[in-house]
Amino acid sequence: IYARKDGYISIGPNAWVKEEHLDVR
Repeated sequence: IYARKDGYISIGPNAWVKEEHLDVR
């Protein structure tokens, strides 16, 4: 995980996936 913000996690330079299935804030 590169970054995390606004319910999204970044798995790459320009790859953001929604984190709705995870309960991490």
